[in-house]
Amino acid sequence: MLQQTFNITAPQARSVIEGASRTKAELQFPEAERHQRVPLRWFRLDTNAPKQQGSSPDKGIIEEIDEKPKAILFSDELAYLKNEMITGDPFKKIFFVDVEVSRVAGRVVSYRVVGFHGSDEIDEPETSD
Repeated sequence: MLQQTFNITAPQARSVIEGASRTKAELQFPEAERHQRVPLRWFRLDTNAPKQQGSSPDKGIIEEIDEKPKAILFSDELAYLKNEMITGDPFKKIFFVDVEVSRVAGRVVSYRVVGFHGSDEIDEPETSD
């Protein structure tokens, strides 16, 4: 019996997990509304574990989809991601994510994060004295 061992770095492992998560979501919900690499700003964060379903105290804004804060959920495979996102000052960052949009009666009610592509610091507007 042939046994192979692969050595990969943590970023490579995250990439594999995120790719698998996106593929799983596409197979489970082929008609789901998805948006890729959209900028997410946190509006409100809870320090508890991320929610995978139901209502979430975590709220975020994805202006490309809706200007109002909506509940942020995480796929099972990306639940670890919330802890990484809230380190430092998450309110001073923009996170680039893939999301599935949940709607009720045509209105956006939540986003499920199914992919993550990094973050950038928000440039603070300069004030003139």
